[in-house]
Amino acid sequence: KKNVNVCLLLLYLNQQHLQLSSAHLTLLINALTPFNHSFTQPLRTLRVQLKQYSNLPHYQAMRTQLLATELQFEQQEQQLLIQTLNHCQLGETSTPDNLSLYIDKDLQCAKTDLNQTLLRLKQSGEQNLI
Repeated sequence: KKNVNVCLLLLYLNQQHLQLSSAHLTLLINALTPFNHSFTQPLRTLRVQLKQYSNLPHYQAMRTQLLATELQFEQQEQQLLIQTLNHCQLGETSTPDNLSLYIDKDLQCAKTDLNQTLLRLKQSGEQNLI
């Protein structure tokens, strides 16, 4: 299972024309995995299981709290990735392809769509700032 925070970081590095090595990617994944397996994934599983009890009086409040905590865990994962990335020596290139280091070949067709979607989102966000 792929981690969305890793994918987003790899796409960001592509936009910055920076290329990771496979060794650097391994460092990033190794920095993230213990926290993800110990905290983020179990909380996400708990949140999904809670849906079976949507008729409980405090269901919405519990779900909201779980989502807020899950977001904090995701932010912590992002921080772990950035801390690790800061120790990596990245190479500049005009055609970075960091996602291909991480995403299986059978998913490569979706990668182009994802890159284009993220580029459109970035452009629309820049237009909203004007």
